[in-house]
Amino acid sequence: MANEAPAMFLSIVNSLKDPLEKTLFFNWLSEYLTNQNEISCNHKKIAKSGEVLLSCIKSAIKEKVPFDAIMDSEKICFPTVGEDSHLHSKNSIHVDAFLYDDDDVEDLVEEGKLTRYFCKSCGSADVDKITFITHSTSKERLQYIFLDALPSLKGKTIVDIGSRLGSVLYGAYVYSEAESIIGIEMNSELCKLQNEIITRFKLTNRIKIVEGNMIDKSDIIKSAHVVVLNNVFEWFVSVEEQNELWRFLHKTLPKDCIIVATPEIDKSLDLLSTGIVLDLWLKEIFVPKSDLEFVELSCIKFYSVL
Repeated sequence: MANEAPAMFLSIVNSLKDPLEKTLFFNWLSEYLTNQNEISCNHKKIAKSGEVLLSCIKSAIKEKVPFDAIMDSEKICFPTVGEDSHLHSKNSIHVDAFLYDDDDVEDLVEEGKLTRYFCKSCGSADVDKITFITHSTSKERLQYIFLDALPSLKGKTIVDIGSRLGSVLYGAYVYSEAESIIGIEMNSELCKLQNEIITRFKLTNRIKIVEGNMIDKSDIIKSAHVVVLNNVFEWFVSVEEQNELWRFLHKTLPKDCIIVATPEIDKSLDLLSTGIVLDLWLKEIFVPKSDLEFVELSCIKFYSVL
């Protein structure tokens, strides 16, 4: 398609026989390209200033949480079904993507604080790669979601279900104009941490932390224009509870609400017995690919509620 674009453009230009019409077209084109450049420059400025704040927040959180960013009060459930069902405490480790980017991970490996391999048989050369697990969203992916993929969220409400450390909330704050950014989190320790962060960095004008089960927060869910589901169920509740939570979302999410999901919802539902017919509930939204290097987007999907 890209190779055809010049020919298509020339075809349009040649079809304009009236000199005035052609002049008006080129004036419009010049204005359009100028606006696109301004938008691109503005996005770069927002991204740059956002990175500074997110880096400060990242450092502050590191001081308050264990290395694996899993609180003592949290209950982690290794999945019993799906592509992660082979994982356990010996062949996987939690490395939070918001707190530790790829460069940080490389530094930790070089310093001997983190290893990429584990011994399958003690004392032998039978080794295998360790799987790094994250329950947060990296700064690069946050930038992609809120600056590139989603439409303008000015005046809108974003709800992050299972907000944990709050990375999605902070990303939405710096990379979007959403009026209300709400994190729903069941763990009291994590709610306390998020409230400390939004107070310290003066984010309380737009971010609110709500403690509790999302099933008890239907009014908040119904008010959402965007809902973020980032590894929210598989690692934290049983299969039976997952069925209940998905049925609740199916019943509660408002029409036209955008869902940002990792992993893909169809993969999650295929492992369960919810009775939900995905094609009758959601429509996948195809969004622009990221211009950022090394942003893993294969497992993130965008949907609109029908």
